[in-house]
Amino acid sequence: IKYCSETLMLVRFTRHLGLALNAGVPIQHALQLTEQIGSHPALTHAIAQLQTSVTSGKTLYSAFEATSTFPALLQ
Repeated sequence: IKYCSETLMLVRFTRHLGLALNAGVPIQHALQLTEQIGSHPALTHAIAQLQTSVTSGKTLYSAFEATSTFPALLQ
């Protein structure tokens, strides 16, 4: 059940982030929106880390690499 829960959490995150980015929402704002949607504390913390990294000038790829929450498939 834990695996299914984590998978669902990542699916929702990637779907919402992808929709926002495809709609032309700037990446920092898209991450803020997806953080507000998330209900899992570990995910909201990881998204906050992504925001900090991206805001400081890192690429989204390197921001994903810096967290252990997201599987290699998203990197």
